[in-house]
Amino acid sequence: MYRNSPQLQIIGKRTQRLPTKLKIAKWVGYFALFDILFLPYFQLIVVPFSLPVILFFMVWLRIEIKLDHFFLLFSIIVFFSLISIIYSFHLSSPQYFITLNIKRVAQLLLIFSYFFYFKWLASKIKLHLTPFIVLFIIYFSFLSLTFIQEPLVTTTFLKYIYGKVTATHEHALTHLRYSYFFSDPNTAGYFFLIAISPLLTEKRSVL
Repeated sequence: MYRNSPQLQIIGKRTQRLPTKLKIAKWVGYFALFDILFLPYFQLIVVPFSLPVILFFMVWLRIEIKLDHFFLLFSIIVFFSLISIIYSFHLSSPQYFITLNIKRVAQLLLIFSYFFYFKWLASKIKLHLTPFIVLFIIYFSFLSLTFIQEPLVTTTFLKYIYGKVTATHEHALTHLRYSYFFSDPNTAGYFFLIAISPLLTEKRSVL
């Protein structure tokens, strides 16, 4: 009698609603994932467009980074990255190499903000990543098959969309190796496997 009450059903639905901040955090996460998989990077500093968005919302949402083994591993990476910068000054390297080293360290460490953001978000809500991953597989595969048939056209398209981070025409047409929006085909392969790994893990758990 009480289970079928409309009032109780409405109350149940209300209790299942996410807080506004979590809703925003969820859609920010989806945007970041779409950005990483499909959109081009900043051209001056090679980082995703969503990186400043992620950093802003980590502050706005007051995301606390747990002092667990992940943080310990990240601290080790930070430590040796800083040693790399200090060593550049110690060797009296040219200013160009010191600046480049600092930029690479900044890129490496800032990209971990995605890890800590999604780690926090996944502990709060269930994320539906399958549609993004399936769409990425279709897009990636379509471009790779097109590259086999029309390498010049595909390389020109990738260069136009993704800019200087992609392989040059000379490299792509000489080696005929598809590299997506990277300059190295091996990096594209690693990126593809990492991107689809949540789907593979999900299917494995079902089987």
